[in-house]
Order: sequence, then C-alpha cells, then structure tokens
Amino acid sequence: MLVGILLVVALVLLGVIALLIQAVRAKEEQKPIEAVNVFGTFKKLAGNKFVITAFTLFVVAYGSFALVKQARSVGLHQGYAPVQPIAFSHKTHAGQYGINCNYCHTGVERGKSATIPATNICMNCHNYIQEGSKYGTKELSKVVASYDNNTPIQWVRIHNLPDLVYFNHAQHVKVGGLDCASCHGDVKTMEVVYQVSDLSMGWCINCHRGNVSADPANPEGDGPKIKVDVTKNDYYIKVHNEYKGKEKMVSAAELGGLECSKCHY
Repeated sequence: MLVGILLVVALVLLGVIALLIQAVRAKEEQKPIEAVNVFGTFKKLAGNKFVITAFTLFVVAYGSFALVKQARSVGLHQGYAPVQPIAFSHKTHAGQYGINCNYCHTGVERGKSATIPATNICMNCHNYIQEGSKYGTKELSKVVASYDNNTPIQWVRIHNLPDLVYFNHAQHVKVGGLDCASCHGDVKTMEVVYQVSDLSMGWCINCHRGNVSADPANPEGDGPKIKVDVTKNDYYIKVHNEYKGKEKMVSAAELGGLECSKCHY
C-alpha cells in the first residue's frame, strides 16, 4: 500500500514538473500552455532512464529499510497492554498510596522472576478495604472470590522475553541497583500497565554499554548513565580491586555484560 501511495505521489510530482517546464517554455516563447505538450513532456520524463533509475533505487532502498525494520520488530511487543481479569490500577496502588513494587512482586530481589502477586497478598489490605475508590466493590469482589475459592487470578503476562534469553531480576535490581522504572517505565502513573521498552537485544546492549540515562523519566537524556556501583557487592568489590582500579561506577559491559553466554546459555 505504501509503495502504491509513493508511486501515485511520484507520478503527480512528475506531472507538476512537466507542467512547470511547459510553463517556462510558454513564457519564453510567448505561447499559451498546451495540454498536449504537458503530457508529452510528462511522458518523456516518465521514460527517462535517469528518472526510472532514481525512482527504482528509491523504491528498493525504502522497501529494504521497511523490510528490515519489520523483520527486527518480530517478537517485540512495545506498547502491549492486555486486558486483565481484574481492573487493577497501579496508579492508585503504587502512585496514590505509594506501595513499593517489592511488596507485591516479592521475587524481584531474590530470583529470576519478579513473580505475580498471590491473592493472599492482595487480601493483606483488602480484608479491611472492601470497596475501591474507582470501581467500588465490582472488581474487589473478584479478589475476594479468588481467595475464598482458593483459585488463583489469571493475570495476563505483559513483559515476555524469548525462551533463548536468560534474564535475572535479582541480578539487575538487587546486585546492580537498577530502578524498576528503568525498564518498566513510570508504573505509578499508569492506570493500565503497558510495555514501555521494546526489550530488544539492542536495547539491552545499549544499557549494558552505559549509554542509557539513569533518570527513568528521561532515558535518552544527557544526565548520569546507568552504571554498577562495585562497592555495594562483595563479588564486585573483588572485581573492582583486581581489574577496575579506582573506578567506583562501571558499566555492565566492563563487568562482562556483553558476553553472549551471560544472556544466551
């Protein structure tokens, strides 16, 4: 469809060029513009080898760029915001009431997965709060039913990585000191959580190289970059003393973060 639109635009531009050429010639020769001459000039331009070559190269270049871009986007789900079984508002819980991410996602500092909250975590508060400020009892009744029936809530996973990729939350959050918002965006302002980053390999490598701003609200900014404080972990202190001289903050790349086997077994 895009190629078709570009062809139409190109033909229109060729027609405009032919019209302008005829207008200039008519002015020089003091003659009126003749439609026959306009179309004749247009036909000549359309049959010109240079014009045909230039247009063909443009279509091939643009088509190749579009193909590569589309191919690179396979498996990436930036902007994905699935409908959840319960209308849970992160803006209310994490934003308005300031509930820490770690309270619900208990595995984020302890293992590979951040974990999806069990219903009993919800009931720690909702044993006493029976009516929500936004949805009343409609959504909370689903939480209570899940707890009473011992049936887990079927939350829909938002952030997915290919099976060939290994990612450990504890390594990034606990050891690396990375803020959740650096990858997941400013969740406390989201009524419905969506995938902010594209989670591509290039995106990860760019962060490991220390090219991403430490300010989650402005990852493309010129401020301090995401680095690892090697003085806050015994393993990194050893690495720091043996290999890194006196630098306190180093990029993940300097700690081997660009080795293929770190993320791909």
